[in-house]
Amino acid sequence: MRHGLAHPIAIKWKNGISDYSSLLIVKADSNIYQLQDLTGKIIAFEDPGSTSSFFIPYVTLHNAGLDITASASSTDTDSLQYVFSEADENSIALLTQGKVDVIAISDISWTDTTLITSQHKRDFRVIWISDPFPSAVELVNAKLPTEQTAYLKNLLIRLHLSEEGRNVLEEYHDTSRFSRLTGGNEAQLQSFLNFLETEQLPDEY
Repeated sequence: MRHGLAHPIAIKWKNGISDYSSLLIVKADSNIYQLQDLTGKIIAFEDPGSTSSFFIPYVTLHNAGLDITASASSTDTDSLQYVFSEADENSIALLTQGKVDVIAISDISWTDTTLITSQHKRDFRVIWISDPFPSAVELVNAKLPTEQTAYLKNLLIRLHLSEEGRNVLEEYHDTSRFSRLTGGNEAQLQSFLNFLETEQLPDEY
């Protein structure tokens, strides 16, 4: 999309979910209440490929004016330092053990009782939640004729209406259905593209 080689045509519902949000979580007794309180702290992102547990919160923190640096072993107290935990379970453990001050997870993980127990809910506190964003977006080659693009879009959106279509969806990463992108979705995607055009993500990305 950044290079004009593909266009979004539909939202993919993954496991019955069309959108989700990012959350920033701290310990309940933490003195962190807003994004500006994160200066000099350490955050655990999941991994560089995670939209909800890295990209969205990273963009938000950057846009909030925080200086974000990679080394959690740094003595720089004027920046927000980060580490990659590689899994939500690891992020939760790091926060519980006090090795990081804040973690980024999705609202889906937050409501997963096998991951976030009732004790975690008592010990943790949400300080920020993002606007919902699509769980996944289907792209089409930008060189495809307009008529074929429109046909594919309509085909995808109607796929769940037939038994044959539902069988196809099930085989495609357990997709529930596809739906149309709204104007809000398109504006959101454009804002992400604008960020990628003007700002530098960490080398790990």
